[in-house]
Amino acid sequence: TSSVDPDGSFAFAFYPQPEGFYGLGIQPQQSKNRYAFYFKPGDRLSFRVTDTGYELAGKNTPENQEMARWQQFVEPLDNKLFAYTEADAMSTYIDFFPLFEEREQALAQYPVVKTKNAAFDEIFPRYRNLDFLGKASTYIFAPRTAHPQGEDYPDYFRSLDMVSLGREPLLLNYPEGVRLYAQVPMLRIMADPELSPQERSAKLSGGPEALLLADEELMEQIDAVLRGELTVMYARNKRNIEAFNLYDEKFGRYVLTEQQKQAYAEIRNPLAKTNPVTAATDFAFHDQEGNRVALSDFQGKVVYVDV
Repeated sequence: TSSVDPDGSFAFAFYPQPEGFYGLGIQPQQSKNRYAFYFKPGDRLSFRVTDTGYELAGKNTPENQEMARWQQFVEPLDNKLFAYTEADAMSTYIDFFPLFEEREQALAQYPVVKTKNAAFDEIFPRYRNLDFLGKASTYIFAPRTAHPQGEDYPDYFRSLDMVSLGREPLLLNYPEGVRLYAQVPMLRIMADPELSPQERSAKLSGGPEALLLADEELMEQIDAVLRGELTVMYARNKRNIEAFNLYDEKFGRYVLTEQQKQAYAEIRNPLAKTNPVTAATDFAFHDQEGNRVALSDFQGKVVYVDV
């Protein structure tokens, strides 16, 4: 907790373990108003919130100076993503894709970063590539008034390599990295100019679970921990023990780490306690005419209860 000073400033402490990237924002699942920083034990961060993001203020580490420089680089994309201005609120792929391609070309020429932190300098280019993909994916899956067809997409979307990306260790430490990976096969289908609208719709209708976990050849080539994380993530969609057990028979072998096994069990155990053939709890109440009515009075019939 922290008290807020009259000028709106406040501060708090946390203890980063291990060294790496951390997301700071309003809500974990909200991309808007969430920014990434790099911390190692003992680091300090000082910044000022603005209308469209943040700017560093005071003394900061070389790593977070580079993170801020990167944020400035992708800020034009963020403006389209989150509509900070009225003009950007009308953004569609027609104005986004040219800007995206311009930033993609600039990304290829991004200067080499040297901060005296060899670990950061080695991983930062890989972080930029993931973050750039994250911007693209966020835009495509956001509601728009116009949507591109396969031939409208830049080549970037057709060049996404599921195997290379699935072997990227940083993916597991990138905010929402597992979910981002799950969106890539859908992006590839949407950008495929060879597919008709009907074929594209048919491929997408199976959902990302069918596009990823059911692809055994791909699963054998990607990182084993990522494979387990995907399995746990999709297990959360199961609503009864029968569906979970069928899912477990197909993909349960991918659950690997102790943390994954615990999360998997936490999904299964509540479902196992629910028996779909158990009788509903009987209860009684007075209807609008004052008559006492019990649920059991309607056994064998569909009952709609308006409370």
